[in-house]
Amino acid sequence: MNIKRGLFRVWVVMSAAYVLAVGVFGAKPLLEEFGKASEQQSALQGTSYGFPIKCEQVLGEKDIDWTNGNPWEYDYQKICWYKLDGLRHYFPGYASLSPETTLKMTYARAETYFPKPRPWNSLLEGIGWVVGLPLFFLVVGSALYWAFSGFSGRPRNTDL
Repeated sequence: MNIKRGLFRVWVVMSAAYVLAVGVFGAKPLLEEFGKASEQQSALQGTSYGFPIKCEQVLGEKDIDWTNGNPWEYDYQKICWYKLDGLRHYFPGYASLSPETTLKMTYARAETYFPKPRPWNSLLEGIGWVVGLPLFFLVVGSALYWAFSGFSGRPRNTDL
């Protein structure tokens, strides 16, 4: 029986199980990160609610100008959300600002966390873990096998 081949087969099976587990458990957070980035982009384009204002400061009609829906899991009672056009209509101080600046200012004034979704960074980090960890174990396992076999390369022919 070839120990080296058997250990390699164990590594292949364990690596495949690891990749499958990371895919199953890592897909949901990654998809949520892409969803947050998409929601933030559509808020900047003015097509969705994404500009937070404290609910005691809201103007206009609920579900027409603003909503207390929860785009990014915030407290329903404290934070209400405007679309860009409605925000600029009821709060003219934001009218001359860029959408990005307006977004940052409304988060700061609402005293809430400004999410900075970076889905591509998260994806690359995940790929690094999925590829890097099995390769690390392959290299360490190969080095240990080589060390325990007495640092020999190929078996020598001593029949000279």
